[in-house]
Amino acid sequence: MTLPDQLGTNESLALGQSKVSNGGKTKLTLQPTGNLELWQINPSKLLWSSGTSGKGTADAFMGWDGNLAVRNTAGTHLWHTNTGGYKNAHAIVQDDGNLVVYKDNKADSNSVVWESKTSKFTKGSLTGAGMAHDMHAHGIGKFLGNAVKTVGKPFSLVGEGLQDVDGAVGSLIKKIPVIGKPLAAAFDVTFTIGFGPALLVGQVADGKRIDTAILDQFKQELKDVKEVAPYVEMVMSFVPGIGTGISAMLAAGLALASGQPISVAIDDSLVAAVPGGAIAKAALNVAKAGINLALSGKKVTWQALADIGVQGISDLASLPPVAKDAMLGTIDTAGQLIKGAKIDIAVGDGLADTAGAYIGKSGANALKIGVAVTHAKFLQGAQSAQLNSSTLKNKLMAIGQNKFHTDPVIAAARGNVATGSLNGFDIGIGFSTYGADANQLVTFRASLSPADQQGFDHAMSLNIGRVANPPPTNMGLTTPNGQAGFFSTMGMQGADTNTKQTMMTNIVAHPVSKLGASVAVDKITWGRMGFLEQFWNWLKSVL
Repeated sequence: MTLPDQLGTNESLALGQSKVSNGGKTKLTLQPTGNLELWQINPSKLLWSSGTSGKGTADAFMGWDGNLAVRNTAGTHLWHTNTGGYKNAHAIVQDDGNLVVYKDNKADSNSVVWESKTSKFTKGSLTGAGMAHDMHAHGIGKFLGNAVKTVGKPFSLVGEGLQDVDGAVGSLIKKIPVIGKPLAAAFDVTFTIGFGPALLVGQVADGKRIDTAILDQFKQELKDVKEVAPYVEMVMSFVPGIGTGISAMLAAGLALASGQPISVAIDDSLVAAVPGGAIAKAALNVAKAGINLALSGKKVTWQALADIGVQGISDLASLPPVAKDAMLGTIDTAGQLIKGAKIDIAVGDGLADTAGAYIGKSGANALKIGVAVTHAKFLQGAQSAQLNSSTLKNKLMAIGQNKFHTDPVIAAARGNVATGSLNGFDIGIGFSTYGADANQLVTFRASLSPADQQGFDHAMSLNIGRVANPPPTNMGLTTPNGQAGFFSTMGMQGADTNTKQTMMTNIVAHPVSKLGASVAVDKITWGRMGFLEQFWNWLKSVL
């Protein structure tokens, strides 16, 4: 039975079709552009999107396996919820602004396997604008989330597995240190010299608090440590626990740049989501435009902002000159710091305080948010050319090829990869030796061909399995092939169905790797059983 607010098993949305919540407050539409979008109806506000515009979308489909996906005409997933394995799953568009995939017909909080996390949007939360750092909720998915957590880390330091019953790598992974260099170390030297002051990628990837990384950079550049202390005094409300002042703006930018790539939809919906009315929205737009002017080497003036047509700037026209100057000074100081200039940050923090006295707390927060998001986009953009370069791919491939000559488990796993995907596997092995953030991994992977992506994913599966699980001790699994099958199967949890099927088809073609995969499947199945079911199976085995 088709319901107006739900996508049931094997039900799809064609381009232009929608589902509307029971109370008529929220609408899910597959736009003609190919983007699956969740909208608040009145007032009209974008809550969430799949980021699949212009990619050849054919439909949005709730699969028999429980995976909600946006597909192209070939049936390839352009985006999906990574909820395979729940055959009774269905998606509901809710009046509270949330799109939720439930694993069964109970449709309660215990049945949620994926959500857009936009239910608090109407209360002024920025979560609906895509600012939350929940990779699973925003389409990066459990599998690539696991990959981010494990790249650059050593193997087999755990006494028991760190993956939960659904395959997600748990928080204990943070106790395993990153021993690989940050991925930026593999970039061209000219890039490191030009963008080093703004990036701090390695320190962030190593798990340090963002505000600590910022202070470390300041301590390196400023002789008097006392000058650093005042730069972390006011709390950034939209990024918890991150510090304050201009240093916090840049810290927040680092945090956001380390997350999912900031799409046009997220950037645009941010303006709609920021609380505080017209003044706050105008302050955010001024900050975004001003930082871009500063980074392009242009002087940030009120006239320059007016000339480029910053939306809402007229709402700030009545501010006294001291307030306008304070806003521009704050933006210019942040822009100069991003470019690596050694200037007195305390002056910029004072200007931010002055601006806040005239545009209010919400306006001041919006100013900071605008700086942070534009900084994040700058960082992501600065890395994009490097992440898409053939030079980086060749460098990582060479590292990967050296690894399979020296590591028998990697060599065995490589033997389970289709010939056309071997380059991608070697690249993935090389990538896994570096510490990387979510944006770097997702952007780099997207630059690979479909065949290379398949090999890359196999390499990530192997790495996830080896980092998050101890070696198997079962008979026959101490061999490289047995371990390759076991670790790859443990690591592929959370990948989409097509990816898992392709990997497993290749793995089971080798008898010993098949045995390793079988042991892993039994381990996964056992973990997902309820206690009573486990006890009953054990009882039957001993009777």
